[in-house]
Amino acid sequence: MLDRGSRKRLQKVQPHGPLVSRADSVKKPNLKYCNEYSQVCQQGFCTGSLCLKVGTPENGTSPGVWEECFVTLPGDLTVQQKEQLCYLACKKNDTNAVCYATNQNLDSSNALYALLQDVNQRKQSSGGIKLAAGSPCNNYQGYCDVFSRCRGVDNEGPLQRLKNLIFNEKTLANIKNWIIVPARLQQCPSDDSAIVTSVPVLNILPPM
Repeated sequence: MLDRGSRKRLQKVQPHGPLVSRADSVKKPNLKYCNEYSQVCQQGFCTGSLCLKVGTPENGTSPGVWEECFVTLPGDLTVQQKEQLCYLACKKNDTNAVCYATNQNLDSSNALYALLQDVNQRKQSSGGIKLAAGSPCNNYQGYCDVFSRCRGVDNEGPLQRLKNLIFNEKTLANIKNWIIVPARLQQCPSDDSAIVTSVPVLNILPPM
C-alpha cells in the first residue's frame, strides 16, 4: 500500500491517472518499404509486393505498371536451380511481358534495375532480392524454405504415408487373420494336465 505522500508524488508524475494516453499509431503510406525491404505497405498493412514500386517516384503512393511473376523450371532440379526459383521476379502488366528475376543481369535502363539498386543500397547488400521463407515459387508448385530453395509441394505427406502403411492390403489381411482365426485347442490328456492354447501372432510389418 502507498501512503498519502507517495500517492501525491505519483500523481505529479502521472497527472492523468495510472494510464498515460498515447496517440493512435499512424499508418504508413502505400508503397513504403516494410519487412526489411522485402515488401511494401498497402492500406496500412505490409502485404504488397516490391514489384508494385517499380517505376514509381521515390515518395509515390500509387502502384506502377509492374507485378510479381514466377521464374519456372521443369523436371528434377539441382540445388542451384532451386535457389534461382526463390528470387523476386517482376514483369509489366502486359500478357506477353518478360518476367525478369532480380538475380539476373539487368540492363540499367530496366526499371527493375533502379529498384534493385535502391533496395541493396538501403540494406547495404548486393545481388538479387530473395523471397521470404514460405513464399510460393515455381508457379505455385512449391514454396521457399529457410535456405531460400524452392521445395516442391509433397502430396504424399507424413500423415498420408502413415495412412497407407496402416490400411494397405497386407496389413488388413494380417489383422483379419489375427481376429478370425480361432485358437487351436489340444485334446485334454487323461492326466488332466494344463490345456495348451496356440494363438496366432499379429504381424503388421512385412517379412524381411
